[in-house]
Amino acid sequence: MIDYQNSISLAIYEFYSNPAVSKENNSVKKQYEISKSIWIELINYGIDTKEFNSVNPESIFNVIIFAYQGVRMYSRLMKMDKDIPTQIINEIKQLLLPEEVQHEK
Repeated sequence: MIDYQNSISLAIYEFYSNPAVSKENNSVKKQYEISKSIWIELINYGIDTKEFNSVNPESIFNVIIFAYQGVRMYSRLMKMDKDIPTQIINEIKQLLLPEEVQHEK
């Protein structure tokens, strides 16, 4: 998540922040929807197999994708504490994984 050298996320943000770029038919939104569908399917599979807690898959997807992108963006704008990605991952694990699985690892 923390990569001070490269940031396609920042370039994408700058491009789509430009008022001349159409907001209605952009490839980022399309990619987001495809990614969302795949993640929701994966999370539902984990719920069905009891490997994941019963959660709202769309909410978990949003937490994952926007936390990741937020860290990527902010790491370009300021020095980021390297513990932040680990903290985010641990929180997502607490949301998704049954308690007994969390203690195994």
